Amino acid sequence: MNLIEKLTISAFGEAFQLIARPGIKDPDQLSRFRQIKDNYLEILGRIQYGIGRSTGINPSYAWIEWALNISREFSSGVPLGFLAVKQISETMVYCRNRGIAVSHPRILRVVEIFGLEIAEKILREDIIGLPKITDFHFRTSANRAHHASHLAVYTRLTGSRMWDAEIIVEWGGGYGNMARIVRKVRSDVTYIIIDLPELLSLQYIYLYSVEGPESVRTVGEDGRIERGKVNLLDSRRACLGNPKIRCDAFLSTWALTESPLQVQSAVAGEKFFGAEKMLFAYNRNDGNIMPGLLGEFGLLEHEDDLLGSDHRYAYR
Repeated sequence: MNLIEKLTISAFGEAFQLIARPGIKDPDQLSRFRQIKDNYLEILGRIQYGIGRSTGINPSYAWIEWALNISREFSSGVPLGFLAVKQISETMVYCRNRGIAVSHPRILRVVEIFGLEIAEKILREDIIGLPKITDFHFRTSANRAHHASHLAVYTRLTGSRMWDAEIIVEWGGGYGNMARIVRKVRSDVTYIIIDLPELLSLQYIYLYSVEGPESVRTVGEDGRIERGKVNLLDSRRACLGNPKIRCDAFLSTWALTESPLQVQSAVAGEKFFGAEKMLFAYNRNDGNIMPGLLGEFGLLEHEDDLLGSDHRYAYR
C-alpha cells in the first residue's frame, strides 16, 4: 500500500467517525466525565493497598512499569479520548486501527446467540474514551464487539448466560468495558473487578461517567463488597485474602494468565473464589498454569475460529 492509499484510508476513517460518533454522544455522560476526569490520583490513593508490590513478576509482561507509566500519563487528568493513549490502546483496545474487518463476524455471532434486541443493547458504544466506531447500525467498536463475542461464546458452549450470575468477579477489567457490557443487561448485578490500582482508577472514572456515581465504588479497608454495584479491588488485597471474596461467576480474558505465576496460583488456591460459572481466554504458549488446571477444576477447552491459533477458551 502506497502513501496515497494510506492517507485516503485514514481520511475515510476520520470522516466515518465524524458521522458515526454523534450517534453515541450523551450529554449526561460527558457532564459526569468533566466532574471526575481530574480526580485520577485522588482515586488511586483511595484504592492502593499498602506500599510496594509483593505478588511477584511475570518476565513476559512488564506490568509494574506499564502501570506506573499509566499513572504518570493521567496524573494531570484523564483525557476524553484516553483510548488513543498508547499505554491503553496497545494493551486493552482490540484492533483499534483495523477494526471494521474484525467487528463484522463478532457482531454476527452476538446477534445469532443473543438476538437482535440484546445485541443492539450490549454492542452500542459509549462516548467516553472516544472509541472508534466500526459499525454504523450497532454503533459499536471492535473492542466492544470482541468482548461481547466472548460472552456469546460462553452462552453457546454452556447454554448459560454469564450475566445471570448474582456476583461476578472479573480479573483484570481493562478500562471497564466488559463490566459495562454486562451491566447494560443486568444493572443490578454485583460486579467485582480485581486489578492493578492504576487501572482501577481509570475504571472508576469510566464507569462513573457512563453509569453514574451510584454504580461504582472502591473497596475500602473494611473490605465491604456492596451489592448491585461495581466494586473495585486492588489485586494485592485479593491475593492476600482480604477481603474474602465469593462469587457465582469468574471471568478473565487473558489478564489472569498474563499475571505473575504467584498470582495465578493464589487465585487457583482460592478455587477462583468459589465460582460455578467460569470463562478464561488465554494463550497456551504463554508460560501460564491454566492448561494444567483444566481437569482439576472441571474446565473444558475450546479452540475458537475468531481467536488466534495459540489462543483458547476454558470454561464450565
